[in-house]
Amino acid sequence: VEPGEEIVVKVTTDYRSGLIGLVVLIAFIGLLVYFLTRGVRIKKRVFKIRNPVHGDSEVKVMLHVKNKDNQEVHNIKVIDLVPNAVRLIHEYGTLRPEKVQQGARGIRLIWTLETLSPGEERIISYNASVENNIIGSVYLPPASTQYINRKAKFVIHRSGSAEISP
Repeated sequence: VEPGEEIVVKVTTDYRSGLIGLVVLIAFIGLLVYFLTRGVRIKKRVFKIRNPVHGDSEVKVMLHVKNKDNQEVHNIKVIDLVPNAVRLIHEYGTLRPEKVQQGARGIRLIWTLETLSPGEERIISYNASVENNIIGSVYLPPASTQYINRKAKFVIHRSGSAEISP
């Protein structure tokens, strides 16, 4: 460009490709979340019942099992491990365990739920006690559900671990 000359530059920006990419990304994330949150889910919660000054603290462990799929699920095994640091009190809520197995790491409790309808939730609970003289917290390992889905695939879901603090 010589001095005194003028040049007009016209710039056109097309945002369609970026917008289409964003819509595809959001749709992919939505489908991913949808398919990953289906199936039988389990949550583990611990509530203190009694906390005496001397003696053992009594807690209630609750397992929330929910069918988030749109079809019935059959023969669901719910498995929870009570570690050796925790003493199982044989008081159960709505369901008694089908099996109680003593192992090297603790007591394994196994329940079998025959059928869970879509959206149905079952709450399984049991009582346990922990000595007050334990320093720090006691962690309960995750509970798990095991079943075979409609595609004949063996599926395992685990809850988070739960903490019993003094």
